[in-house]
Amino acid sequence: MGPLRTQHALYARLAAVGLPDPGAQPPLLPGPNAAWCRARALAWASVRPEVRFVDLAAPATHDWLTLHGAPVLAERGLREADRGVVMSPDRRLTRPLALLLREWARDRREPPVAGIRYESRLVEGLECHVLFGAWALERDSIQITPLRPDDERVRLAARLLGLGVFDAPA
Repeated sequence: MGPLRTQHALYARLAAVGLPDPGAQPPLLPGPNAAWCRARALAWASVRPEVRFVDLAAPATHDWLTLHGAPVLAERGLREADRGVVMSPDRRLTRPLALLLREWARDRREPPVAGIRYESRLVEGLECHVLFGAWALERDSIQITPLRPDDERVRLAARLLGLGVFDAPA
């Protein structure tokens, strides 16, 4: 496995501001209109310093996924999990591979494995992280803000993701 780089309390906080379970697969909508924004939030938090992340850029991680993810890969006609596979925009492929890593990480305690580290497909040089649980966050650092369609950060992210931007609420 490459270098090591949610949980109920976070889900409760999301529910408290009227947001759905982040693990649910929402239908794809055309852009950040009012309905789109109601189903999402901006969140900030600090990660506890002792936790680590599995590095998807590491060849050892690719080797592990090739071995343990063979059935998932075979369903897509693939034989190995190289960089192109782990960077794929196809969530039908990347989500099951991430779940395999989550299962592996569940038994790792020293150091605790908090999630996955990967490179953005959209912004060169941007490092992204997927958390396996809110236990990895500094509790006092969590801030959740509902999205608004007029928020320039929302409009910028929508353009970056190729989503339509709507001025009128849905």
